[in-house]
Amino acid sequence: MPPIGISTGWLHAKGMGFDLVEMARLFKEIGADGIEVVMTQDPTMLSWPQSPLSEQFEYVSVHFPDFDYIARERDHLSPEHKKQLQDMAKIMQYHHAQVGVLHPSFVPFYLYEILQFQHIPFAIENMDPHKDIGCSVADIEHLMNIFSAPGILDLEHAYQCQKGYQCNGKNLGIQFADMMATPPRRLAHLHVSGESGPHDHTLLIHAENQKEILSDLNEILSRAPVPIVLEGDPLPDVPEGSTFSEKERMHLLQKAAECLTKEIQLLRTQLHTLK
Repeated sequence: MPPIGISTGWLHAKGMGFDLVEMARLFKEIGADGIEVVMTQDPTMLSWPQSPLSEQFEYVSVHFPDFDYIARERDHLSPEHKKQLQDMAKIMQYHHAQVGVLHPSFVPFYLYEILQFQHIPFAIENMDPHKDIGCSVADIEHLMNIFSAPGILDLEHAYQCQKGYQCNGKNLGIQFADMMATPPRRLAHLHVSGESGPHDHTLLIHAENQKEILSDLNEILSRAPVPIVLEGDPLPDVPEGSTFSEKERMHLLQKAAECLTKEIQLLRTQLHTLK
């Protein structure tokens, strides 16, 4: 079975801190064999482990910040932001991150070229319908072809976009997978979460579309056995930006760990074609 990793994004957002040593230990304890680190604008804000994350995990990826704060024109890129990009490159190299995930709706065109020049391996993720580009297969295919970059398939984003998209008999997630996994293009990994009522990016164990997700995952992974990165929110009742005492924080981390353990167990038992 391909590696199953966990994103640090929701734990950062819900006030669980930026200590990657602690998060890596937690993810290993609950059975994850991959990790996706969501970078802040200044990557040195994160408490990175001294030894490479690749020594602990089979699959390591980084999710870049949205880059909406970076100058829209190359000539206006500030020295501070240039240094931050250099720091990101060094960190990815040291931890042997296989890929850095980009949201194309926030990336000025020249930045792709800078990332290539600095030998930062990046991949392009399909977007949700609230973004100006990246919701259609054609948008992502165009960027993948221009930069010879792999794709990241976010199934929940595809489900959100599907209502306003002509799918020609196939759901949009499968259409994205077909395009991304067709040589010379490459599917790097999958972002997996579900939806429940008005809430998206829920855990699969709580998702109303769990059956559809598992069916699509079986179909996609039987053809392209790529890593999975879990992006469901393990603490949906906790507001973003919350602060806690250390005792409260540890209690919530334990609660998150229990939910994520069930999430991994669900995938490993239900992805039957990969046994």
